Amino acid sequence: FFFALHPFPGPMEFVQKGEDIYACLGVAKDASPEEIKKAYYKSAMKYHPDRCEGDKEEATKQFQKLGFINMILSDPEKRKVYDATGDLGVASEDLDSDALRMWKDYFDNMFTPVTEKEVESFAAKYKGSADEKTDLVEAYRTGDGSMDVIMSNVPLSECSEEDRYREIVEGLFKSGELAPTPKWTKTNSKAAIARRKKAERAERKEFEEDTQAERTKKSKRDDAAMDVEALRAAIVERRSTGFDDLFAKLERKYAAAETEATAKKPKAGPKAGKAKKKAK
Repeated sequence: FFFALHPFPGPMEFVQKGEDIYACLGVAKDASPEEIKKAYYKSAMKYHPDRCEGDKEEATKQFQKLGFINMILSDPEKRKVYDATGDLGVASEDLDSDALRMWKDYFDNMFTPVTEKEVESFAAKYKGSADEKTDLVEAYRTGDGSMDVIMSNVPLSECSEEDRYREIVEGLFKSGELAPTPKWTKTNSKAAIARRKKAERAERKEFEEDTQAERTKKSKRDDAAMDVEALRAAIVERRSTGFDDLFAKLERKYAAAETEATAKKPKAGPKAGKAKKKAK
């Protein structure tokens, strides 16, 4: 998945040659910039590694792919080139240093955390919207009426949303847009509903435990860093104090020695002068 020479994926590793990136994003070729942005955001919410509770490695690959597709289709010039030639760019080993650096910056900044505020804002606009209904119908048809498939494919789906989904689908039965299927009946039985709720509780518990474990690890790392800093400060202080004490002791020692030497030094006087004369 990664080039040996570079610690990040090359642009051509996200999309297979000849693959329709409009279809990957789920939009028409004449989709407006706003439609592309909406489709990308909806898909990114589904596959963002920070929010995925399933196969994170596969979700990461999908998220990278979506990010690359969005980079192409949200840029008028790149989109124009793709529409005309099907060209998505060049492989990493063919990029010059400036282009390589730009690509690396894009890849490094791809994994921005999804905040609760962003999720709430998206949910407020999405739930009950025409987009959600379209996704629900598409998921119903994809899974031949399976509520399990609906729950896996509709963004922000939780067991608490199932009653609302059933109400929408049953309304579509009445209008003739959809038809009931054996899978719909089977996956909406009391046993199936209970199974999904149990699985959701287990996933939520695992997610919370993983989150708590990560917080504990971070806390320990922070505490360890603080302990190291505290130890370093204590050593510096101790050494500083030790040096101060040493200098004080040396100062006292040599000051005392100097005083003693001064006291023992003979004083010049008359007798000393006479002694010198006799010696002559």
